[in-house]
Amino acid sequence: MSPANQLSNVINAFKQWRATRKNATHKTPEALQQQVVELLSHYSRGTISNALGLSGTQVKRWQAGASDAPAFVELPVCNGLMILETFYALSYVYQMALNYHCRARYRLALWAKSFAPPAHDVFNLAVAHITGD
Repeated sequence: MSPANQLSNVINAFKQWRATRKNATHKTPEALQQQVVELLSHYSRGTISNALGLSGTQVKRWQAGASDAPAFVELPVCNGLMILETFYALSYVYQMALNYHCRARYRLALWAKSFAPPAHDVFNLAVAHITGD
């Protein structure tokens, strides 16, 4: 079928759909959207939207929705063992991070303590200050 015949068929299909739809806010049927997207290989978006009384944005949205990506992506079945393995792996990573954090805080405390005078010296200094000695 030539592109001109294809365009006239789509124009007629839109006229028929508009005449028979019950509500003006009904969504354009998927079959009509697909026909419009197929016309984009022969005509510009502006030509198609003008001929069919559509907005260019609407045609662009339909074109983006008709990408080559599959509508459904099958994921592998996840059994209980996989969930348990994932949980243990994540808990191990968390535990290692927590241990590192605690060791770092302990090292920081030891480092800070090396600069501080012993507690009994602080007490003796405080007593000397209060008594004026």
